[in-house]
Amino acid sequence: MPERKVKVGSSVGLHARPATIFTQAAAKQPVKVTIAKAGGNAVDARSVLFVLGLDVRGGDEVVLAARKPIGEGYALELFDAPAPPEPTPRREREREREPAPRPDPAPQRSASRNIRAVPTNAELKMQRALDVFNTSDHTRTVGGVARSLGAPAVCVRPRPDRPAVVSITVMWELSWYRFEVDLSDEAGGVRRDAQGDELSELIPEEQVPNAAADERGALHLQINT
Repeated sequence: MPERKVKVGSSVGLHARPATIFTQAAAKQPVKVTIAKAGGNAVDARSVLFVLGLDVRGGDEVVLAARKPIGEGYALELFDAPAPPEPTPRREREREREPAPRPDPAPQRSASRNIRAVPTNAELKMQRALDVFNTSDHTRTVGGVARSLGAPAVCVRPRPDRPAVVSITVMWELSWYRFEVDLSDEAGGVRRDAQGDELSELIPEEQVPNAAADERGALHLQINT
C-alpha cells in the first residue's frame, strides 16, 4: 500500500473548511485513501467527521495511504493537491488573542488504582469513569470535533449487563462516539466501543444527556439533585 508522510502546513490544521477541502479531494480519488497521525490509527480520508476526530493541527505530520490496483497507473493525486488557503490577516489576529489551549493532563496509572474496589453507587461509578476518560487521549478527539460541530451532548451510564463497565456516549447531530471504561481494570484505560453517523442508531437511554464537555474535550457530570 503506497503511503506518504506529509507535514500539515496550514496554521489552522485540518479543521472546518480545510478538512472539507481535504475530504472532497480524497473522495475524487479512484481508490480509497486513508489518513493517520504519526503512530495513530488510520481513518477514511473521505469522511469529514473522521478527519475532524483526528484533531490534526498545523505542523502535525500525517500519513496518507491508498491501495494501488495491480496493472493500473493510478497516482495518489491527493498527495499533490494544493494546500488549503491560509486564514485572512484579520482571522490571524483574532487567533493570536485567543487563549492557548491547556495541555492534556498526563495519564495517572498508579498501582493503587488497580486494586481499588468498584463503587456500588451509580454516580460514583460514572464520576470515576470520567476521571479515567479525562486522562486519556480521547479528549483530543472530542475537543477536535467540538471545535467544528459545537458542544456535544454526553450520556454516561453504567452498563446493566456488566456492572463494572461504564459506557460514555458523546453525541452531535451528525456523529456519535461510544467509549467504555472497565472500572475493574482501570489500567486498561478507555476503549472506543463504537461510532456512527445517526443518533437513531443509539438506544433511547443513551440519548439522555447527563454530562457536558469543556473546550479541551474533558467531560463533566451534570446530574440534577
